[in-house]
Amino acid sequence: MLFGFVSCDNGGGDIPVEYGMPSAKYRVKGKVIDADTQEPVPGIEVVTGAVHTGDGKEWLSYPDTLITDKDGAFATERTEFPSKKYRFIVRDVDGDANGTYSKDSVEVEAGGFTGGSHWYRGETSIDKTIEIKKETAKDNEK
Repeated sequence: MLFGFVSCDNGGGDIPVEYGMPSAKYRVKGKVIDADTQEPVPGIEVVTGAVHTGDGKEWLSYPDTLITDKDGAFATERTEFPSKKYRFIVRDVDGDANGTYSKDSVEVEAGGFTGGSHWYRGETSIDKTIEIKKETAKDNEK
């Protein structure tokens, strides 16, 4: 019987050979407000995630779905594959409880990762206020 062994020996060099996947921690919080009144909007679905590109397409690797609280606020902490872009997709999911708002998408730069080394890129904080507009009769005709 023959056994094979593989190691991560770097041949005695200064740079260790590692296996793994790059990751970064995102501390995300924000608020959804009415674009006209600047008042917080509760009951809004907020899908968040780091934006990745490849093969001519963009996607959120591990989207997280949140619902705004009574103050229009949302928050999450997550670790995922690092990206320089982070997206928020907002959608009114509570019917007419707070009026009817149009779906929207907002993208921000995600940078300033700190405290990382090797595969772990560190962490970053994103704080975003998102303004959404109420749907009008004209929007409903589309």
